[in-house]
Amino acid sequence: MSVSVSMSTDDVENEVLAISIVRRALEDAASLTARHIEDKRAAIAFSGGLDSSILASLLDVPLVSIALEGSRDEQWVGRAASLLGARERTTIHVVGIEEVQRALCEVVGMLDTSSVLDVSIALPLYMLAQRAEGTDVLITGQGADELFGGYKRYEDAEDVGECMQCDLNELLQRGIHRDKKVAAAWGIALEAPYLSPPIIEAAQRISPELKLKRVGGEVIRKYVLRCAALQYVPEEIAWRKKHALQYSTGLMRAISRLASMHGFTRGTPMRLSRYLETLRG
Repeated sequence: MSVSVSMSTDDVENEVLAISIVRRALEDAASLTARHIEDKRAAIAFSGGLDSSILASLLDVPLVSIALEGSRDEQWVGRAASLLGARERTTIHVVGIEEVQRALCEVVGMLDTSSVLDVSIALPLYMLAQRAEGTDVLITGQGADELFGGYKRYEDAEDVGECMQCDLNELLQRGIHRDKKVAAAWGIALEAPYLSPPIIEAAQRISPELKLKRVGGEVIRKYVLRCAALQYVPEEIAWRKKHALQYSTGLMRAISRLASMHGFTRGTPMRLSRYLETLRG
């Protein structure tokens, strides 16, 4: 496995300096967020992963989570909250397949799409906003993967920097608006600290080689962010590998189960998108 990168002459390649830059940016972004949510009822969309755990450490607000019964997150979120000393301010909403089916129909109708990617990303956020009673602002970890190299596909990209920039542009131009739309359905605004100027500017200064770093034959994604996070979160959280939210919550598995229940069995070409298309009415 190789990681090819494209760097400008301004890329920070010194690891110690890069970690310092990221920590300063995280703290500046947290301060900005604290000002934005002042006098508002805010909560963090908490998955127990690196990105939301950093936010949970830097911002003293409630943590809310969603998980399908029997999913990885049902157990892990509580442990992560305990490791952070935040168990008392954490609420975990465990949902069943029937609740997922109802929300799925609503999300597909709202977004008017059969895109599995869009729907699977929007679904947990929609269900979380639905249950975040008394919340005005939901703080999310969007942007950390695009800025710090969190996606597995970056490991084999011909030009990691260019690939990450394209994904960031897509998130800023389209993805974040999708997420704001599903949260707004429940009267909730989104706040995305990783997409604030301090973090975007800091991340774009750092060499891609420090975002995806080879250590002992393994490529560690979000390496510099993980190193920076050690000042805020326990090692078990900082270095833990975690699946994307739609997988760790079990909601992607629920979509697959629902598709099978409606006759779109494994082996059916494009079965999930075809199933979602039936929900568009």
